[in-house]
Amino acid sequence: MNKIKYAVSTLVAAVLFGCAASGYKVSDKGEKYKSSLTREQALKDLHKYVFKSDAQAGVCGAHTNTQFQPATPTAVQGPQIGFDSLVQVIAGASAAPGPLAGTVNVKTNIQFVKASFKMDLTRLDKIRIQNEVKALCGRHPGPLSDYVVTIDNKGVADSGKGEANALMINVSKDNLDYLVALLSYLSPNARILEGAGL
Repeated sequence: MNKIKYAVSTLVAAVLFGCAASGYKVSDKGEKYKSSLTREQALKDLHKYVFKSDAQAGVCGAHTNTQFQPATPTAVQGPQIGFDSLVQVIAGASAAPGPLAGTVNVKTNIQFVKASFKMDLTRLDKIRIQNEVKALCGRHPGPLSDYVVTIDNKGVADSGKGEANALMINVSKDNLDYLVALLSYLSPNARILEGAGL
């Protein structure tokens, strides 16, 4: 049920933000940086973009089993970003007689619970660049910089296994192409898109 709900909400979000995603071309400086990377250097540099700095907020949000949840990075372990976010869980239900004979009204109690997640950067499906910073990471408590890079793996994630549907990283204009180059180095088959859409 959560997977169907997530798929529907993803479609709604795409419609709200517009369906005008297009390919993104990394700048020459980004391509030069990418060509100089080794796996060891890429994983070392990843820390600069995941954690908060004076230039940018780093990891700022996630789509878990519900969209647009705040996220806080906890670790970079190899090519995996560890982070905490919130999941929606059913905390109980109550039933009462309905207005018609033989019917029942059921009320479901929903709670948001903190959970730990990992995103494998070697299995990315899409790397998406967007400038709707407040819309994507508005629940992040600190200041935000110029862009959000949203990354995801293929398919619908299972939050019960610590998988997230997407992770948002806030990045400055100066660092944008370096982060995109690094991510595409780790996941060379990932599609690089600009703007919202499917």
